Amino acid sequence: MLSITSTDNTSDLLNPGKFLVFLGSSLLAVCLGLAASTANPTVISLGVGLMIGGLLLGKPNWNIWLILIFGLLVDGMLPIWIDDSQAGKLGWGISLLGFILMTRSFFKAVSTPHYVRDTPDFVWLAIVFLFYIIALSLLQWQTMGQFFAALKKYSHVYGLLFAFSWLLFDDRTIQRWRKFLVFVAIMQLPAVIYELMVIVPKREALATLLPDIIPIDAVGGTLGTGIMNGGASAEMAFFLIAIMGFLFAYWKMGALSTGKLAVLIPIVTAPLLMGETKAVIIQLPIMFIIVFRQDILAKPLRIIMISPVIAAVIVGVVLACTTITGKTVDQLTTEAIEYNLKEQGYGGRFLNRKTALTFWAKQQGLENPISPVFGNGIGSAEELSLLTPGHIAAKFPKYGIGLTDASQFLWEIGVFGCAIFLAILMSAWITAGLLYKKARDPAVRADGLGIQVTIALLVFHLFYRNALLHVLSFQVLILFALGHLAWLYRQYRANDGANP
Repeated sequence: MLSITSTDNTSDLLNPGKFLVFLGSSLLAVCLGLAASTANPTVISLGVGLMIGGLLLGKPNWNIWLILIFGLLVDGMLPIWIDDSQAGKLGWGISLLGFILMTRSFFKAVSTPHYVRDTPDFVWLAIVFLFYIIALSLLQWQTMGQFFAALKKYSHVYGLLFAFSWLLFDDRTIQRWRKFLVFVAIMQLPAVIYELMVIVPKREALATLLPDIIPIDAVGGTLGTGIMNGGASAEMAFFLIAIMGFLFAYWKMGALSTGKLAVLIPIVTAPLLMGETKAVIIQLPIMFIIVFRQDILAKPLRIIMISPVIAAVIVGVVLACTTITGKTVDQLTTEAIEYNLKEQGYGGRFLNRKTALTFWAKQQGLENPISPVFGNGIGSAEELSLLTPGHIAAKFPKYGIGLTDASQFLWEIGVFGCAIFLAILMSAWITAGLLYKKARDPAVRADGLGIQVTIALLVFHLFYRNALLHVLSFQVLILFALGHLAWLYRQYRANDGANP
């Protein structure tokens, strides 16, 4: 009996698959033991994260839930209660989850090639974009720290896009994620009220010692706030206006009742009236025009019904800005023109949103033709990182060359890289338009229209803020929207597209 048992165990170990599992488990156990012996929280967290990540390889839906929950509800709120340097470590954990999800998705695509047959073009362009930024940075190598820190910022959660493209999720799971995003939108109201009552007064006290602090900037909902560094108020506004676009699109297509719309719209718009995000005045008309562009002449009654709502929100935002700042509308308009369209620097920098672009153009020349076309490598224009500042940003301290995503992209990936990125958005817009025009399900048509709103708002945001590379929750929202579009397109091709 003993000899039989020994023989069976030996044959088990000779099985390649079981041997690799045994070897991997042993190495993981050794690594976790070494990590624990260091007593370093970061090293231990990384070890535990790798162990959990291994488990999540087989549960991509759990992985997505973790990214959504921690990325949209937890990560942005942590700086309220713990130090920013400690809170930032959660971002590395979410990035690890995104990388694990990307690995799982690529493995599925390679092992089952027929799954990639209906992949939309913008997903392939996203892969080209990732390969381009990696190859570019390797060819223009600076430091290990700059490369990996920048790669993390560029590709935090691209795994969401590829998971929706190639992994199998049923409609019920997707529906739960849609409802979760609406829940996150609703949660912005209590979060903003808390920030106004607790965080803003603390920042007002700090402002007496640190004049650069603007207390109301902390109002960013769950997407980003903090006592010292302000919040993601512009990204919260982007999110809420995009959700408004989806709600109006669903109502327009008959997939949402007027009663539910009347309940949800005030809840979603209320946080917009509690801060001073002036961009809302531009973003709301963008949303309105895209959703109702075909109704202006065809269904004027619908326009008459909705226009007063949009106008009321815009007036409310203007009143909120004048009340919070204590300035008149003329003063606010003059200031906005000075630091957006003229020469006044923005936020203590030498450059503003316009001059950040014109300054880049002036710095290009024939002596370095590679820079304008291909850029200087990812991370080269990074200004906000104290540990891994960019080598180009170091030449222009306090200039603000990376003030917006557009200006940072130009410095880092050049005109060619920007063209690839814009091609992704253009292709996604066309795909969403296809669903809006040809899908049979009204909800799918509404999703296509809502995603077009999101893309249009993103293009505006690229020239307004540098959030895509620096606000994790914002990238989660964008990649979820694009991933959702890829999933919708696959379903369309499998159903409506196969039988037009």
